[in-house]
Amino acid sequence: WRDDVADQAPRLRAVAAQVHDLLDACGLPSDRNGAIAAKTRFSRSQSDWRDAARGWLDDPLRDRGLIFSSLLIDARVVWGDPG
Repeated sequence: WRDDVADQAPRLRAVAAQVHDLLDACGLPSDRNGAIAAKTRFSRSQSDWRDAARGWLDDPLRDRGLIFSSLLIDARVVWGDPG
């Protein structure tokens, strides 16, 4: 999401959790490793994503940076400006 709506992060994550629950009820389970938009690690503002990606690229072995870099490369924006 845009940086100017970052204060709405808890609400956006709660909506994401509801979507995950609905999809699960329809037989489409969430990622079994927990890579879902309802989790703080996977739902960030544009600047937080940029900062995290820079850190992962600077040191891919720290904090599972290589794995998160690969997830980010495969990610798709589902709402809002892709930045």
